[in-house]
Amino acid sequence: LTAGPALGGEKFTAVVGNLFSLQSDSTVWRVLCLAGALLSIIAAVSTNLYKSHDVAARLSTAQACNNELEGLEALLKFGELPVKEAVTLYQKYIAEIPFIQEHIA
Repeated sequence: LTAGPALGGEKFTAVVGNLFSLQSDSTVWRVLCLAGALLSIIAAVSTNLYKSHDVAARLSTAQACNNELEGLEALLKFGELPVKEAVTLYQKYIAEIPFIQEHIA
């Protein structure tokens, strides 16, 4: 929104003013500034929402936990780990991913 007036100068503001039936260059600038401010607010809110969910970190943590659980399963399958110790490790691994709900089948 600010690149147009910066590059086009008075011609740009005149064209925008004619398109939207605005009376003066100052009105065009006000509209452009207001639109720029609104888009900046939307961008800031969107960025904060994305960061608050921290999708990349959650995915990485879930994949790491999956690998640990697969290793635990292999140890149990081959009898290399007592069940009591496996339960303790399972609880530890699951505690690292509180954002994933456990489904008992």
